[in-house]
Amino acid sequence: MNDNIYKKVSWRIVPFLLICYTLAYLDRVNVSFAKIQMISDLSLSETVYGFGAGIFFIGYFIFEVPSNYLLVKIGPSRWLGFLMVVWGILSACTMFINSATQYYVLRFTLGLAEAGFFPGVIYYLSEWYPSRKRAKVTAIFFSATAFSGIFGGPISGFIMDIFNQHHYDGWRMLFLIEGIPTIILGLMAPRILSSIDKAKWLTQQDRDYLHKQLEKDRSTHLQYKKSAIFLDIRVWWLSLIYFCGITGLYAISFYLPTLIEDSGITNIFMIGVISAIPYIFAVIVMIVVGASSDYFKERKYHLIGVSVMAAVGFVGIGLFGGNTYLSLVFMSLATAGILTLIPLFWSLPAAILSGMAAAIAIAIINSVGNLSGFVTPYLVGYIIDTTASISLALYMVAIVVLVGAILIYVFLNKASKS
Repeated sequence: MNDNIYKKVSWRIVPFLLICYTLAYLDRVNVSFAKIQMISDLSLSETVYGFGAGIFFIGYFIFEVPSNYLLVKIGPSRWLGFLMVVWGILSACTMFINSATQYYVLRFTLGLAEAGFFPGVIYYLSEWYPSRKRAKVTAIFFSATAFSGIFGGPISGFIMDIFNQHHYDGWRMLFLIEGIPTIILGLMAPRILSSIDKAKWLTQQDRDYLHKQLEKDRSTHLQYKKSAIFLDIRVWWLSLIYFCGITGLYAISFYLPTLIEDSGITNIFMIGVISAIPYIFAVIVMIVVGASSDYFKERKYHLIGVSVMAAVGFVGIGLFGGNTYLSLVFMSLATAGILTLIPLFWSLPAAILSGMAAAIAIAIINSVGNLSGFVTPYLVGYIIDTTASISLALYMVAIVVLVGAILIYVFLNKASKS
């Protein structure tokens, strides 16, 4: 019966959140497909592209903690829905850019709008699921990153290809068409997302059980003043680990279409279709490893294992980037490793903190870690402009991911001793 209650909860809220985050991530990274034509149409360099892709995360960094604070005060359903409507509009408006400055401004404001969504959902899930149940659910939610690649790649390629054939700028129409669904779902969010007490589809017995499980889970957490969270060394340690993981994530997210093009594929629609393959493999690995981690109640070696998998993938792409088949194998390893690492990581902060403390800590970790989303594309673009090759950048990413694996080992060893 107890498992049936959580199944009921999951079927009610997780599919909607999965679709929302799929669109959120697609609106964030569809610029990687637009890049193939946009940089030549607007005469942008690789460095300018990377800076614009990354400046999103400066806005993200600035507004993430305030956004999560407002989420707790206003309520997840209304605040998350509002954010979705705003960033959907901004994403669609990217179709109108004609200069590097306009590109920078829209990417920055898009980052402001999206800042609160991911940590807000992580907090929202912590209000439904105890920590022992959260890794698998978070893995399913984060698989939206993979689903955005599975479906978003071919769809993006198709949109650009079909409009190019009819003498429109395909990359401009891409932003418009992919922004509209986000606005629609944002308007629906307040009616679908609810709290335990307000969920009409739960019985009173269900509510009592869910509250009891959360109270039992939180009784094992240390209680903190809000200001103490900023002084907790564990929060900053986790931020650094997340920074390393995000370096790999955005190397894939902002450059996968470019890597496929470099391997010898030139048709934009085929680039979109092939880009789905690494993400399909990633979904399988994410679900299997997430379930394994929950089943064995083990985090450390699962996290380290997928980190090493990702690093091997990045090195392999750098070495065999000109070979379509070999590079695709290594792209799949890198994508699966990174996309599995992130949801496993997010089971850590919510396991040691709860309530407002957890919301603030999650926002700090996500905003600081996501600064890598600015650094990574900017440095990759600069290295491409300087060396006329992406290989050196990929080796750099592999090293950072391995540093993250070492930090995970040290952090979890210290945590187990204390």
